[in-house]
Amino acid sequence: NMNDTVKLMKEACQGCKYATESIKIARGYTKNGELGLILDNYTKDHELLQSRLSKKIRERGADEYSHPKMGAAMTKLHTNMSLTMNSAPSNVAKLMINGCHMGIKALSKKKNESRFADKEARALTDEVIATEQKMASDLLRFL
Repeated sequence: NMNDTVKLMKEACQGCKYATESIKIARGYTKNGELGLILDNYTKDHELLQSRLSKKIRERGADEYSHPKMGAAMTKLHTNMSLTMNSAPSNVAKLMINGCHMGIKALSKKKNESRFADKEARALTDEVIATEQKMASDLLRFL
């Protein structure tokens, strides 16, 4: 079903965009070299996934985003406020891990609801979920 397929890919694409924005904000507060490198790598990973998803969405004749601006603004505000008050590596890691877990839950739920999404959309969504899981796991040592 084209509709489920595009909706699932849009959700995954949007998740990558949120992740990239949040990671870049966190990166601005990060003084720890090792943590900075990890954040830089996951920025690249999310941007790459987002661009692959965007391309697939456009190939299906849809526009990339149904951008919930309010959610993005709140995410940005929350991340900035939390890190302004405490930019210790453990706090950066905690915030990023929480973000990963939110993404994993949201995308898993959307994937489960999108019963008619095609194999490609499911596989790309699984890649985004796996990236979130790996990122959260890589950040645990900073807690």
